Amino acid sequence: MSKTLNLIKANASNPKVWIVAGITVAGIVLLAETTRRRRRRRRRNTMIVKTEDFGAFLERFELIPFPQPPPSAAKLPFLGLTFAIKDIFDVKGYVTGFGNPDWWRTHEPSDKTAVVVTALLKNGAKCVGKTVMDELAFGTTGENKHYGTPMNPKLPSNVPGGSSSGSAVAVAAELVDFALGTDTIGCIRVPAALCGILGFRPSHGAVSRIGLIPNSQSLDTIGWFARDPSVLSRVGHVLLKVKAVEPRRARRLVFADDLFQLSKVPKQKTLYVVSKALEKLSGSINTKYKNVKVLYKVRTEMWAALQSLLKDDGILVIPTIADPQLKLNSKKEYSTEFHDTACAVLSVASMSGGCQVSVPLGKDAGYPVSVSFVSYHGADKFLLDTVLDIYASLQNQVRFASNSAPLPDVNGTLDASELLKEKGNAAFNRKQWDKADASNKLIRTAARQYYLIKRMVMAYLRRGTARESLLSYKEALQVHSVHIGFLPGVGYKCLDTFC
Repeated sequence: MSKTLNLIKANASNPKVWIVAGITVAGIVLLAETTRRRRRRRRRNTMIVKTEDFGAFLERFELIPFPQPPPSAAKLPFLGLTFAIKDIFDVKGYVTGFGNPDWWRTHEPSDKTAVVVTALLKNGAKCVGKTVMDELAFGTTGENKHYGTPMNPKLPSNVPGGSSSGSAVAVAAELVDFALGTDTIGCIRVPAALCGILGFRPSHGAVSRIGLIPNSQSLDTIGWFARDPSVLSRVGHVLLKVKAVEPRRARRLVFADDLFQLSKVPKQKTLYVVSKALEKLSGSINTKYKNVKVLYKVRTEMWAALQSLLKDDGILVIPTIADPQLKLNSKKEYSTEFHDTACAVLSVASMSGGCQVSVPLGKDAGYPVSVSFVSYHGADKFLLDTVLDIYASLQNQVRFASNSAPLPDVNGTLDASELLKEKGNAAFNRKQWDKADASNKLIRTAARQYYLIKRMVMAYLRRGTARESLLSYKEALQVHSVHIGFLPGVGYKCLDTFC
């Protein structure tokens, strides 16, 4: 019990004591209110700053790097570089707001700085402030009704992506050299794709989360953004604490065809560019792995499955996000179709605990295009080294593809048949059975050469399944029978491959 309360209890009938007690309580209330006003005033001042700099920053400050080593020692890797951090990391003396003003108002300043922030300061980088995020780290658009939405520098009419929106915008707008964010189910990869920059999600548990407000600890990771693959790699070497060993090189790419069917970006912008870039480095390429059902089993099995698939030199290639066309203040994020396709793509790394990097590939129809490389848990350095190796070649291929005509088929009908196939697949995914069946009929009519017939295998299987869903079992059986007859010598092996 406080001295004030003891005094009141002992002298309850003395009016002078009540006066003293009243003054004391009033002083406590006044002090608390003064503190709250100062905190609100500081937040208002930072909000004024926020209207500049693409709205990326929530609070501006400077954390000076640690003292430099003597001249004889090695130069610090981040000397002269600046970075920003998502409003989910603790900084001593500042309130971690978690993207919500009520959270900020009801929490005290942190007494310690997050381990990752300290590590970067020790290596010569300067932190220049905290960035806007989706409220409580829920959401993928990057919109925040309290603090405003950071402006996507690549496409101002579109959302920047979230929940690490401010960090992504700060890098894309060249306000900082790199920035920290978090990735639970896509909060680094989505904004990296939509803002046209590099974004790395490390293996689960590879980077210390001490000093981070947890969201879902079984999925949470700390990731980072950069424009330069060299900076992306150097941040990884510090935060992952990797040893300086000879880098391994990627020799195999495994394209997840079923996921690329969800993407609205033409394959020439992704698969073709990636294939050509790696060919120049390794001289050999490509495996196509369509039977990826094993990756969608329970999480414990996925860790082993991904490593078994990729082994020591393989990388899984997937679209970062299926639909880059997300307008500001749009309800599209909450549609079932958007949610399902986004989860299908983003869950591969999230559920396997693996690492993933989103790499920009220019634009298509004015929208940023990106592709992602995924590797198994613990292969972070291998993945960062691969990006460092391939990035320049990728950008050269992007420029070449942008200035070239679309790749022709031997008879000029490939683009048309591919478009029809994708329309049929999209209708099938939406359970619009009649449209799927009709679309695939058109493919069959258009296809005359063996090559095109071979590419129709999946379309025919889905046509048969569509007819089964219409309760036309006899026709479905006929469709599957015709399909088997298309490829002499292949037979039921095709069914095992594509089902």
